[in-house]
Amino acid sequence: MVRPTFEYENKPVKAAGLLVWTESKGKKWTLFRKYKGKWSDMGGKTDAVDNNIIDTVVREVCEETNNSLFCKDDKDCASKVRDMLAASLHGNKMVYVPKCKYLLFHCRCDDIFDLSLSRFGVAEQKLAHQYGWFTAPPRPIHFRLRALRDDLINP
Repeated sequence: MVRPTFEYENKPVKAAGLLVWTESKGKKWTLFRKYKGKWSDMGGKTDAVDNNIIDTVVREVCEETNNSLFCKDDKDCASKVRDMLAASLHGNKMVYVPKCKYLLFHCRCDDIFDLSLSRFGVAEQKLAHQYGWFTAPPRPIHFRLRALRDDLINP
């Protein structure tokens, strides 16, 4: 299958993802997903069904959270993620990682911090998804996020 390549500021994008953060108890918290032993964002490669970078992020977030980022089995998860990304274009960070042609959206998302992380259910391998809120980048962290540590701490 041929995966599309999109552009961001005249740079090729072959994958994209999302890190959400919020403020609680006077601290900034970022939601990370553990996959194959590494903490990462929610995201992945472009797919033939994607028409643009936003489509890639929306599809990947919905897949990797079982449509449960905002609540369990959310029928409107895709439209809510799309709205959050649209809002991110007006003030939140987008970071390009040249090594893997990856575009990371770093968006504030309130009202989900106190929700149970068990809402994400099981992953593709029938194992429970592992998510966690952190005030600093966790270890081990996925290689594409290593160079972004300062950006991840300071929105």
